[in-house]
Amino acid sequence: MSGIPTTRTSWRTFAAALFVSLGVHGLLALAALSAPPRRPPPPNEPVDLEVVEVEREPEPQPEPEPEPEPPPPPPAPPPPRPAPLRVAKTPPPPQNEAPPPPPNEQPPEQPEEKPPPIRIGVSLSSTTEAGDMAVATGNTLYGKTDEVAGDPEEAKPYAAPVVEKAPFVPESRLSRLPMPRGGSCRASPNDYTPIARDEGIEGVVVLRVFIDETGKVGEVHVVQPLGYGLDEVAVRRMKACRFNPGLGPDGKPVGTEIRYKFRFQLDVW
Repeated sequence: MSGIPTTRTSWRTFAAALFVSLGVHGLLALAALSAPPRRPPPPNEPVDLEVVEVEREPEPQPEPEPEPEPPPPPPAPPPPRPAPLRVAKTPPPPQNEAPPPPPNEQPPEQPEEKPPPIRIGVSLSSTTEAGDMAVATGNTLYGKTDEVAGDPEEAKPYAAPVVEKAPFVPESRLSRLPMPRGGSCRASPNDYTPIARDEGIEGVVVLRVFIDETGKVGEVHVVQPLGYGLDEVAVRRMKACRFNPGLGPDGKPVGTEIRYKFRFQLDVW
């Protein structure tokens, strides 16, 4: 047989290998016998499952987005324009007429018309055709008639000469305001009304006073009253007051209207 060693060396090698193999197998057998017995697997036991429904907290809702601001209202339409006024056109002056003088030039001085002379006698409108008595004709019966009658054509209606009044100038354009001649216009102790004296009323009555070119007081109006009968006292005393007239821009006396504060004080009497 080819597996059996033939020589002594080979036989020793074979014997050694055999002993090693037996020893290894013996150790394995011993380890297998000394190992604890294998437990059988546990039987399959039923498992009870209990389903529990857990209440969940409500999820936080997202904050609502802010509403967009409303757009600004459209601008109001402009008011309708008023209808243009119809103005009548002034026809151009005829070419033959002379143009008006410039505003800065003074108009040409007109010759002064002398009033008709005073003729004493009966006016023509009061005479009749009947009767034989001759009377002088004239424009007034005031005075003594002439012994010799004049020409009836010369007896024109008589008119008194027109006295030109000074212009009215507002207070803001005066070169000098009207000033009371006595220094001021004030009331006397006898003018203080008993009810105002008993109540101890003091104050100012504001008056709007018209003063002509001679310094005489015209219309008086109460602008700011004080009451207790003092307004009437102020108007009465103001009408009795005399002024130095106001002067216009050219330095001449003019009529004007001013505001005057009429003061009432008890401690001055």
